[in-house]
Amino acid sequence: MDNSVIYNRIYALSLEWGQNWRKSITRIVKEEYPSLADEQQEQISSYIENTRAEIEHHVYDLYCSTNGIGPIAEVVSDWIQNNYPWMNHENISHAISQAMYYAIK
Repeated sequence: MDNSVIYNRIYALSLEWGQNWRKSITRIVKEEYPSLADEQQEQISSYIENTRAEIEHHVYDLYCSTNGIGPIAEVVSDWIQNNYPWMNHENISHAISQAMYYAIK
């Protein structure tokens, strides 16, 4: 299976609100892809955790440095596409929206 498909699926699930909010990414990977080797599950989990954290930090830093003014979403979208070319547009949009929420809070 293509890694971009797995990454997008796990990333999308890691951003869910509600009952599964901030559910362990390791648990998500194990539930979604139980046939993968433990080492591969851990690699995916770690990669997605780091990706989510880097995006949230990047948005927060931009938000603080611009006082929340300016085209942050456009800048971040380009940054995500350059750094995470596997990420689909739906996840990019959701990642930016959620990171902006955290930056404002």
